[in-house]
Amino acid sequence: MTQAIPIYKESNERGERETFWAPFFQVKIEGHNLPKDVVQDVIQLTYKDKIEDIDSFELTVNNWDALEQRFKYEPPIAPRQTGASSQSKMDVRELFMPGKRVEVYMGYLNNQRRMLVGDITTLQPNYPESGNPTLTVAGLNVLHGLRKAQHTYSWGKPDEWTDSAIARWMGKQPVSQSSPGLDIKVETPNEGEEMPEEFVFMQNQYDIVFLIQRARRRGYDLRLELERDKSGAERPVKLVFGRSESQRAVTYELEWGKTLLSFRPTLQTATQVSSVVVRGWDRRTKTAIEGKAEFESDATSNKDWGTRIARAIKGREEVVEMPVFSQREAEDQAKRILQDQARRMITAQGATVGLPDLRAGSTIVVLGFGARRTGANVVTQSAGMFDGSYFVTETAHTLNDQGYRTTFSARRTGDLS
Repeated sequence: MTQAIPIYKESNERGERETFWAPFFQVKIEGHNLPKDVVQDVIQLTYKDKIEDIDSFELTVNNWDALEQRFKYEPPIAPRQTGASSQSKMDVRELFMPGKRVEVYMGYLNNQRRMLVGDITTLQPNYPESGNPTLTVAGLNVLHGLRKAQHTYSWGKPDEWTDSAIARWMGKQPVSQSSPGLDIKVETPNEGEEMPEEFVFMQNQYDIVFLIQRARRRGYDLRLELERDKSGAERPVKLVFGRSESQRAVTYELEWGKTLLSFRPTLQTATQVSSVVVRGWDRRTKTAIEGKAEFESDATSNKDWGTRIARAIKGREEVVEMPVFSQREAEDQAKRILQDQARRMITAQGATVGLPDLRAGSTIVVLGFGARRTGANVVTQSAGMFDGSYFVTETAHTLNDQGYRTTFSARRTGDLS
């Protein structure tokens, strides 16, 4: 694979800069590095993550042996049985068998990160009309094994809950079809840093996917620690809900024309409403329950975008019927729905040089879209509407013969300029 052009990143508030020269990747299967001849067949490696889903990887390799005129990595019809014969050299066709444990590392020679520990779940051969056949091997984080049942549940008063407390509670509950539970030890090393919330709601989600969302919104990692038993099989030991020692809390500053390769923001007011009403029914008292939340802007100037948007959506209301058990819960649900819609008012897709620490749940600062003024040999630039802070909801890290690139989806946070 070719080298990336040398550019820099702003790594943190101290303004540290690192040069990016040679892209690096490493794939381990069942604890062993890919053989060198297999590494030479790698065409592309991609890692993807989302705030609302389990992260994944895809590895595409050349699948044609021109010398022997045969497919290289087609899995055999019957995998070789373990035993005395397994001591011989492994059949390369068995290398990518579904269910095998994979570790994926990406970055640069001076900056490498383990992106994922997962299991192979998909094999996708491609036999094109022209060109060599390829094989794409895909898999999911080992957390996918904890997807058991989807639940709707809420945490709220009289007790207020932190995300770590919810994670520990879910770990203590048995796996059940009726209520959340993972039945596994959960460690929460950063619980003391969290403030409790009045109301947390989980709607028809897998328990582990819900925890992934709560972790990434805080910049945490959610990892499953495994250990091998006497037979050599791996079993889950505990979940860690918090920042890992190797995890760096990085806020990247990306500027158009420099470190931001492409950027496509979207401002959408058609789906915005000025208020949300949640309606339910109290079966005990036979009375209706109704809670309402309204769009608020602290702006007083006509130049403020919050005021302009409030005027554009004035009088537009959304009514949602759902099971709620109190007016307080209905009001909290209405506020949550309104906030979710507001967060999607400005969204964006972009691309930058490969940044292994840029993940779903990260924050980026985007610059370079304001008005430019030139005078007295000095160029000044004011902030534009799309300059500012964004919360990253999805990333894709791709390493191929063109280098290492990270693409992302994000939503605007904070006030509009």
